[in-house]
Amino acid sequence: MKLRTLSLLVVVALAPAGCGTPTDGSPRALPVDDVPFGLLEADPVTTTSTTASTGSTSTVTLYLVGPTRLVAVERTVAAPADVEKVLGALVSGPTEAETSRGLRTAISPATLVLAAPVEAGIATIDLAGGFTVGELPEQIVGFAQLVYTATSLGGVVGVRFTLNGVRALVPQGDGTTTQAPVGRAAYASFAPL
Repeated sequence: MKLRTLSLLVVVALAPAGCGTPTDGSPRALPVDDVPFGLLEADPVTTTSTTASTGSTSTVTLYLVGPTRLVAVERTVAAPADVEKVLGALVSGPTEAETSRGLRTAISPATLVLAAPVEAGIATIDLAGGFTVGELPEQIVGFAQLVYTATSLGGVVGVRFTLNGVRALVPQGDGTTTQAPVGRAAYASFAPL
């Protein structure tokens, strides 16, 4: 009986060892399809969170349009800051003080941010209303504002756009269009100095 009990204890003790994650003896390359979005870009997207929470508000970074590039400005939103709240602040346009500094927006005030959930680092921004205030070059700047602002929040590395729930074809900085998620590299020519 003791031998049977001892054998059973040995089997029970060793069973978890066979259920672990396999280990490799050395590094190995991942297939390109398994690499997370944006890591293979020539200029990979990196972000730093610029939110600072004070009580029931958070200070966040928005991107407005300057004379030649985007310009980072700080705003306060209700805490906790999320993509939807930050984009809501962006869509509200520049303040009087920002306008007096020569800053503007390429996003129509009629634009509505319906939702902006984040999954695996990608924010899906669902818009409604008249999005931009001009032709294609101005539309590109408007998308650059949205992408830079959304990716200023920690954990967001790219953005996918939908219009009223339908995946949208959006212009990138080079004039090409895509339905795939885009990051800051797609609008690098508008990057703040």
